[in-house]
Amino acid sequence: MRLAASNFVAKADQEVCTGCGTCIDYCQVDAMELINDSISINEQYCIGCGQCVSRCPVECLSLVRCADHEPWKGEYDISGLGV
Repeated sequence: MRLAASNFVAKADQEVCTGCGTCIDYCQVDAMELINDSISINEQYCIGCGQCVSRCPVECLSLVRCADHEPWKGEYDISGLGV
């Protein structure tokens, strides 16, 4: 079961990954860890936000489509959030 709905998940090119760990610092859901000096992504936790992808210095990460569901089109209630 995924934590949040998203049509994407992060994937790593293991041949390009240098094991620097930069992506781990930016993953807001702790979906990444280094195993044998290479990044491992837990797809059950990844929310497909792309923070890791945009921060990878060797560009070994990408977002790939994992679902085709439609985003929620309801009204958002943002009262009380200072907006």
